[in-house]
Amino acid sequence: MSAPILFAIDCEFRGESYSQHGLLAVGVAILHDGYWHRHTWNIAPMPAQGYSVKCWDTFWSERPDLCKRLETDPIAPLTWAVEFRKFVDEWNAKGDLYIIASSHSDVEYINYYLDSCKLPLMQFDIVGKYRHIHDSESYTRGWIGAGTKSQWVNDSEIAAKYNITVPLTEGDEHDPCVDAEKMLRFHLALATHAREAVHAENMIKIGRGH
Repeated sequence: MSAPILFAIDCEFRGESYSQHGLLAVGVAILHDGYWHRHTWNIAPMPAQGYSVKCWDTFWSERPDLCKRLETDPIAPLTWAVEFRKFVDEWNAKGDLYIIASSHSDVEYINYYLDSCKLPLMQFDIVGKYRHIHDSESYTRGWIGAGTKSQWVNDSEIAAKYNITVPLTEGDEHDPCVDAEKMLRFHLALATHAREAVHAENMIKIGRGH
């Protein structure tokens, strides 16, 4: 069985509501046969959509250059939904997709747009079969054994604490396709570290005759 195509997603939002604020940009980073592919779509607002006061005041007002770049030459939102679903299915035609996002909210925002066009949601593959959507945050929380009192995880802090080497990603911070690649690289490094730790533990047990 061939390895799945790794398909990472990152989104930038105008605010907290799918319908009132919506997507500003969506980026993907895909790892297939040893090669990386990246793409970002700038997405125009739906009618009556705009930035939430909280999102603007606490985030975008502090990043005017990035905001301007992600607002440049946007694609119409429903046109983007059709194009994005086609893009996902074209990659799916090459092999099974391992889809991962930093959190489930990214995929939920995308699903709002797909559903508005009556298109299949991300949880369904090219032939309509249900597939899992993974999120790196939950994987990381499980990996470090985070309890219910620990609400947040930080990739950089975890990499430093556990001496995990994550290859560098070139590009501008908060460009969604760059952030998607960073997230996927960390996820792969964490998974590799976990496998190596289990292998080492098993070898110790074998050596001890257990």
